Amino acid sequence: MSVRCLCAAGVLLALAPASASAQFPLTSAKGDSTLIGTERTSLITYDVSESRVGFRIDRFSPDQQTTDAQGFPTIPNTTQWFFDLGLSATKGKRDVFKGGHFTPGYDLAVTGLRTIERAGPGYFQFYGRVKLDQAALKTALFGTSNAEVTKLKTVPGTTVTMMGGTNIGFTEDVIVGLGVSVGRHRNSIEGVDPLSVCVAKHVGIDDKGQSVTASDCDDRYVGNLNDEWLTQLRSDFFYRFATLGTEGATAGLISAVSADFRSNTPTSFNLSAGPSLQRPGHPNQVVFAALFEVIDLGNRLGKSPELGDQLRFRVYVGVPFDVFK
Repeated sequence: MSVRCLCAAGVLLALAPASASAQFPLTSAKGDSTLIGTERTSLITYDVSESRVGFRIDRFSPDQQTTDAQGFPTIPNTTQWFFDLGLSATKGKRDVFKGGHFTPGYDLAVTGLRTIERAGPGYFQFYGRVKLDQAALKTALFGTSNAEVTKLKTVPGTTVTMMGGTNIGFTEDVIVGLGVSVGRHRNSIEGVDPLSVCVAKHVGIDDKGQSVTASDCDDRYVGNLNDEWLTQLRSDFFYRFATLGTEGATAGLISAVSADFRSNTPTSFNLSAGPSLQRPGHPNQVVFAALFEVIDLGNRLGKSPELGDQLRFRVYVGVPFDVFK
């Protein structure tokens, strides 16, 4: 399915009415967004930059209804559980314009969320999440001499991450999120670029006496990959600023800033911002987003000397299950 078709589908779905919704499970500024929202449903998502198809299952449990001092019913606090599964064709690429190679992967996550309604407008949320990421990484390990065998392997790049944070909904239009995550990376590729590694399949000589080689080439990570710890601090911001048309679809702005603290590489900083589209009557459900990102601001990792090398672009589409009913 093309990017154009997916984006068109997201716009059409955003303009159609629905009965329930939940915040889109965003990835931005090189990490998982803290923004979760207050509404609910299960949904299918698509991240163009990683060719990732995601599935989110939501389990919702409201507290018992209560009344205030004047006897009026209050909005009950709620507990939610989210179960996420993602399948990626280019795991970790995160860039729709930089090309890349086929790197299959998957991710699993379980999130627990507690929403506490405020006496006035808005709410507080507290969440915890455990996530497993894994990608198939092609490697090449050369010997110290020509006599040693070069090992071409596919190894799992695995990350286990624990996250926690809070959202403050000042109103349904303005939400600020704060979060921290700690992860252990096995076979980390942070700061490592793959190289083209070729295996000669046929060798011959042409009619001019020149050597001719037919090779099978792959992008591989050369040498041993290291294990490392990563801690990320981040803040996310959502602002819904306009209603579109008579059906009530809304436009918003999503932004994020994060700092990555790794055990093997320097501290780096990331930014993300862009427009979003929410479904009518469901202010926290993002069904389409286009985010401009700056990854490794200032080139602290030494891989992106020009600003153009640091720029990224992410496109998301979300399809709630209830549209199929």
